[in-house]
Amino acid sequence: MPPIYDLWFLTNQKIIDENKEKIKSLEKEIKELKSLHPSGIKKLNKYEQNVLKLLKKPMTTTEVAKKLKKSRSWTAFVLNQLEREGKVKENGKKGREVLYERM
Repeated sequence: MPPIYDLWFLTNQKIIDENKEKIKSLEKEIKELKSLHPSGIKKLNKYEQNVLKLLKKPMTTTEVAKKLKKSRSWTAFVLNQLEREGKVKENGKKGREVLYERM
């Protein structure tokens, strides 16, 4: 029979290993969520730049979304954020949709 200390050490080491696995899993999940959510700074900045490059002429949210192969809702979110930051502005309407242009 192993000494008590060895049992205690092995038990604690098992708990530590389990927690390391949980942490790795959570870190992976956080990374995936950041890539999906606008708070993923690198992705958002890259996407903002792509949106701004497209807005050489006024375009609607749907037009921008189609060119970038992104969802309309994601594009609308980014355009609204860019508008709040003063990087784009509304420039009339096309049908029922708002036209955006670069500042």
